[in-house]
Amino acid sequence: MSGALHIHFYPAKGIALMMTLFMVAALSVILVGFVTIVKVDRSSSHHYSQGLRVDQVVSGGLQYVVDQLHSEITYSTNSDIYTSQGISVYVPHQSRNGVISRSGLNPNSDSLVKISKADIPFFLGGKSVASPVNSALNPALNGREVSSRRWSKPRLIESDFPAPDWINFTRNGPKNVPLAEAKDASLGNQDFVLGRFAFVVYDLGGLVDITVAGYPSVGSDLSSSDIARKGSPGLIDLTQIPNGGGTLNQGNVNELIQWRNHETLSHSYTNYLFNIAATNGFLLVQPGDETFVSRQSLIDYAQKNGIEKSLPYFTTFSREVNAPTWGPVTPANSLIDYSTLALKTSSTNRLLANVRALD
Repeated sequence: MSGALHIHFYPAKGIALMMTLFMVAALSVILVGFVTIVKVDRSSSHHYSQGLRVDQVVSGGLQYVVDQLHSEITYSTNSDIYTSQGISVYVPHQSRNGVISRSGLNPNSDSLVKISKADIPFFLGGKSVASPVNSALNPALNGREVSSRRWSKPRLIESDFPAPDWINFTRNGPKNVPLAEAKDASLGNQDFVLGRFAFVVYDLGGLVDITVAGYPSVGSDLSSSDIARKGSPGLIDLTQIPNGGGTLNQGNVNELIQWRNHETLSHSYTNYLFNIAATNGFLLVQPGDETFVSRQSLIDYAQKNGIEKSLPYFTTFSREVNAPTWGPVTPANSLIDYSTLALKTSSTNRLLANVRALD
């Protein structure tokens, strides 16, 4: 018996199958990538729109606080607002309204002057639009909250205080509305809540500028007579600043000056204080020296160097130009043209305008 074995190869069919599987895999990868991009893009668009919404609520909240400050100054039956050359000057109707009142929880101490609370009006005679919903004790629908620790982050008060209450921002502005109306998104409901904000206002006017204040131990470069005359904000005695149960000691101050004025100490601190810094109002940092660029950098330094309890008495920048921000226009039937004199370069004319303005 005899036989034959025939073997046939079909290479074309094998390649076609492999190409088909490759194309299916490639299309799957492309489809998954497309779906992923769509989801990421949708999420990004959502976060962007929410960011714009937050910015609008924050801007509206800030404007509300500023408006309330203006209202406190001019609070009366007939608000006293003088407008000149497009600039509004808010004239206190009563002498007590010339200084912002303290409506905080501790009116006799600390820098806290205003806080959004349902039971505390912004000023005497005003009203509060805050809801009785505490920002730290009542999380949002997404579970987020602003803790009391976060509210205390600036470290501008010594004592703890309850977190402020939320103010609902409705289609009709800040308003305390019932929960049912707040959730009703129908177009006709002006009380629908678009967002919410809370605020705490501090007065930094009387705090010590730590980027300037303080001097090293008395030595050959800085005499007792230099310190006694107090001819510079750099000669503020920081050992009088409270720090917990006591005050700052000279060792704390020396460490601060050594870090802040490392380069100027190696040459002449007196020359820096009276001849360099005095000529620019401490607005420039000498090469080789350091400074606090923000309050958070000050807090970080204070925590690391044992002066954390002194933070309520310090600020990082509180200087301003010692010059008027507004000048009078020429009143009706006046013989003095203030506007014209103010623009003249003659020192005599300027002096005349200033004297007349004071009169």
